[in-house]
Amino acid sequence: MVAELAKALTQSLIEKKPEFFLSMPNISSVKDVQQNKDSLINYMYQAAIYHDLGKISMPTVVNNCIRRLTRHEFDVLALHPEKSRPYFAIDPSLRTYQDIALGHHKWYDGDGYPANFKNRQSPFFPAICLVTICDCLDAATENIGRNYHKPKPFEVVLGEFERESGTRYHPEIIQFIKENKDVQEKLRQIVDVGRYDHYYKMYMSYLSEK
Repeated sequence: MVAELAKALTQSLIEKKPEFFLSMPNISSVKDVQQNKDSLINYMYQAAIYHDLGKISMPTVVNNCIRRLTRHEFDVLALHPEKSRPYFAIDPSLRTYQDIALGHHKWYDGDGYPANFKNRQSPFFPAICLVTICDCLDAATENIGRNYHKPKPFEVVLGEFERESGTRYHPEIIQFIKENKDVQEKLRQIVDVGRYDHYYKMYMSYLSEK
């Protein structure tokens, strides 16, 4: 779900605001963004796929809890960005996604966790911020796999994004979503009926492999 949201948002930004990606590695101009559109979209999609890699180490009872997490359980779950490091070390080709995994719970202003990761100093800072927003949008609207919370309507989440723009969330991305109704509708569709389609395809793929 986060990958689908990241793909859609990246496509829209490349089309309407390509300068957002200028500080990314190997990108120094709008022309670079446009010429490398497909590879950039694929990078963001894969980065979102791997962003929660550290949760492989998380106890199932915490990750799929049917009640509110205790403080201790939350502290355990909050270790998952750091827990991703050994997995990225296995395959050097995956290390390009490591900063996104480490930083997706760090806010735009540098707050959040893990404390020892400086997201604003990362060359992948725009990608981290984009995946963070997509992750939060997915989590807040989730109505299937997160039994420990009540899903929020899409409009409510957008309102929260606006209120915390510049602190938790990258203000350029939030302003971009706010100003483009077509982008809003695209993201809304993914977390609404698109969620059921995505889960259905995922489960059918899993069953076919069995």
